[in-house]
Amino acid sequence: MREFKELKWLQLLVINWWGISILLLLFRLYALVGVSQEHFVTIGDTGLTFVAGMANDMVTALCITLALSPIVLLLHFAAPKWPLIWHLPSYISVAALSFGLERYFVNEMTPLGADFWAYSGEDVAAVITASVQVDAILVLGIVILMLSLLFVVYMSKKALPGYKRIYSWVALFALLLSIPLSLLSSRFESLQNQYLATSRMGYFIRYSVGSLELFDSQSTIALGKYPFEKSFIDADVLGPHFGDFDAPPNLIFIQVEGLGGNFTGAGASMKGFTPFLDSLSEKSLFWPNCLSTTGRTFGIVPALYGSLPLGDTGFMDLGPDYPSHFTLISWLKDNGYSTSYFYGGNINFDKTDIFLEYQGVDNLIYEGRFPESYKKMEANTDGFSWGYPDKALFDLYEKSIPIEAGPRMDMLMTITTHEPFKVPEASVYTAKFDSVVAGFDNKELFVTYRNIFETFLYFDDALRILFDKLSKRADWKNTIVVITGDHRVIPLPQESQLDRFHVPLLIYSPALMHGQTFKAMASHAQVTPSFVSYFKSKYKFPTESKLPFISGTLPIKTDFESHLSLPLMRNKGTLDIYLDNDTLLANDRLFHVTSRLATEPVDNAAGKKRIKEKLRAFKQNQNVALNENRLWEYNAGKSAKQFVLSDSAFQWLEELGVKQIGSDSQLYLAKTLAQKKEYEKARWVAGYLLNNSPNYSDARILIGRTFAWEGKYNLAAPILKEGQRRSPNYEDVYLALADVYFWDGQLDSSLVWAQEGKKRFPNSTELEEKIKRLSTVK
Repeated sequence: MREFKELKWLQLLVINWWGISILLLLFRLYALVGVSQEHFVTIGDTGLTFVAGMANDMVTALCITLALSPIVLLLHFAAPKWPLIWHLPSYISVAALSFGLERYFVNEMTPLGADFWAYSGEDVAAVITASVQVDAILVLGIVILMLSLLFVVYMSKKALPGYKRIYSWVALFALLLSIPLSLLSSRFESLQNQYLATSRMGYFIRYSVGSLELFDSQSTIALGKYPFEKSFIDADVLGPHFGDFDAPPNLIFIQVEGLGGNFTGAGASMKGFTPFLDSLSEKSLFWPNCLSTTGRTFGIVPALYGSLPLGDTGFMDLGPDYPSHFTLISWLKDNGYSTSYFYGGNINFDKTDIFLEYQGVDNLIYEGRFPESYKKMEANTDGFSWGYPDKALFDLYEKSIPIEAGPRMDMLMTITTHEPFKVPEASVYTAKFDSVVAGFDNKELFVTYRNIFETFLYFDDALRILFDKLSKRADWKNTIVVITGDHRVIPLPQESQLDRFHVPLLIYSPALMHGQTFKAMASHAQVTPSFVSYFKSKYKFPTESKLPFISGTLPIKTDFESHLSLPLMRNKGTLDIYLDNDTLLANDRLFHVTSRLATEPVDNAAGKKRIKEKLRAFKQNQNVALNENRLWEYNAGKSAKQFVLSDSAFQWLEELGVKQIGSDSQLYLAKTLAQKKEYEKARWVAGYLLNNSPNYSDARILIGRTFAWEGKYNLAAPILKEGQRRSPNYEDVYLALADVYFWDGQLDSSLVWAQEGKKRFPNSTELEEKIKRLSTVK
């Protein structure tokens, strides 16, 4: 106790604050070096943003110190003679988290916030593996720096008798100086500079805590009311631009990863890397000032095909038991359309497959269903590849779709323009890039991000080839194509508050009477209402009288204006942006939106209060609509669940904590239970997994095998066949099917499945042995 009086608690915390502040400063320096090497930054602003950022870090360090003070004081009492141990937990936790946050920032040029908590462990691992290459030497250096910091703190105590007073007075001066300096970060006009000046640790903590209060839980909406339902009487804005089709037209939607509005169109600041798309925009209905509803891919499918609310972490995350809702996909399917979705990557990312299966999509093509003749994109050093490149995607799509088989709605999502931006045919697109930038006066930005621009040159070539093939088909004249970006590519510098959401929107058809550009602000959420109006007017497709859209039809205005009123979600878990006509609320500041979606800060307290109230009202309506199943009063009772679990099974899973672990851990648990011959419980776990990841082949195979091990072959075979349909390029499913039919005494069927597997996997020794054994037995 006497020692505690000598080293007063305040001085102990001051030492801890200094250590955390220095650690954050070291990692800020690391990020500054990384950003200067990997990104294009304006040198004139770098010094000021660094000073403001350092001040923000010191304020953040104070918050962390106060939050961790009970631990520090407890360790002091527990180990009074080991001062290094008092601070070790604080320094280790801050160093580990700060390294991850700064490494993420260097890669993305945007801080990580509450969206971290919105993804599963497997999704986070996939993003990190694809985007972040961690150098072991760098990690070792950081550990050495941290240990050196501890040593300096310890030695300063021994060397300076008055160190307590020195630390205290310097700390007080530094804090008094840092508080006003930290306010500079909000005054930068450029969003990039705001991000450079922010404390990445503080941003992460603030938005993580803030996400816990995302929605206003106090509902003032009367029971039985549906806050988003409105009578749908919008005029047809598309029909007057098209000539006559022979029949209801085929629809092709192309969602382009990272395609921003500054890539395409007459006023685009980064024009030149999508020449075919540029030429197509002149022959299309073209909205150069379109907005995605979210700053990442998770929002495009619900917005584009349903004009749906955003949800806490994205509407698709609400599955498999979604609130009743309307989508263009299910509506056209009900009116005779066949529906398909093509994607070269993991379709369970953001629960896209669950959402699409809820809509009843007829044909889902994803990474596991690509034929072996197609080659994946180059893997990184960890062996991870996002999937198949755009040329492979478009080629497989064109070869797969039937001709003259009734109307179709086809959806494609590209992937090549995603990190790590490794372009196929690298030498070809390196030469094309050099040719494009040769005519630019200012090349520095483009050279800095040449890998990104090369991938867009590749995508544009892939799109040109696809259009060339489609134009030769008999059904081309009866087709409408919609092209847009999911959001703007993230690592490029962001100047405007809307850069992340700014995407082009093109609607093209051979039956289009003429191209026209509409400069009014548009949104993905306006596409489905526009096509619903078109099909209702032109083909008399019926709908319910009320529909739950968050926006109306696309604006047909050639001059720049905005009548949008809707929220925007930059990252999962953070809903704090609202656009009301030409006024934007973002980062708790008000901006005026100008042409080409530039944003200028304005000072209008009354306007800010008014838009904040609109945002609050939207959150409240969304909370009621999604959590109380009051989005749409029709279409109730649907579910995307693969397996129905009994109440007792679900309770057992809840008690076991299955929901809290990732899908890989769930599979491991199911296998462990199966090894113990607890087959029913193994199926409960695997079934729960499949309800949230319906294309996880190993889980489906395990369920089929457990039935077979119980001699229930009639139950095992259909489950395994469904696994083969979903993942025809997975060897284990053929092995399982061959086993099941062999155990059931159906030797001919067993041989058929073994031979089918051998065709796909000619080098498989297991399948070869099964075929030999079956041939001998027969």
